[in-house]
Amino acid sequence: QANRVWTWELVRRLHANGAHVTANALHPGVINTGLLRDLGFGGGSSTESGAQTTLHLALSPSVKNITGKFWRNARQDKRQWTDPKLGKQLWDLCEQLTS
Repeated sequence: QANRVWTWELVRRLHANGAHVTANALHPGVINTGLLRDLGFGGGSSTESGAQTTLHLALSPSVKNITGKFWRNARQDKRQWTDPKLGKQLWDLCEQLTS
């Protein structure tokens, strides 16, 4: 859930500074990669299938002005995390860990 909270906080900060951009988080699904096989897991979607949500967000005119949301399977997930206090705490922690 941290990527949802962080993305929402990013959007909040960008808009507070007058930036006119969109930012969304997504889950590509479980992808059938060599890493999965090496860990002993089978199955998963193809890389082509996993890329669909990313491509949808990057290219579809229907989502042009949608921002701060979480997506899976090229659909907006209705469970959003928009707690300002939690967003600030996560942002501050990320700054501490990366500075």
